[in-house]
Amino acid sequence: AANAFAETAARIAVIYSIDDKYPTVVPDLVKELRAKRPDVFVILAGFPQDQIEAHKRSGVNDFIHIRCDAVAVLKKCHKEAGVER
Repeated sequence: AANAFAETAARIAVIYSIDDKYPTVVPDLVKELRAKRPDVFVILAGFPQDQIEAHKRSGVNDFIHIRCDAVAVLKKCHKEAGVER
């Protein structure tokens, strides 16, 4: 996934899986993404409350989930992508 992402012009990566897999997948994937593209803005789909701080420490920038302020998250994405008005 990190190699495929590095070949794109995208600046935002969304990691999507089930909460149970996140602790084993997210830290390594974020590390690989940042090694290839240090400027990547990483969003985690979901909000596994018992894992939030660990994911932030591993480099996740934001979370998108059913209870989030989707407009605020999208504004952050626009800012990161350079399309903010």
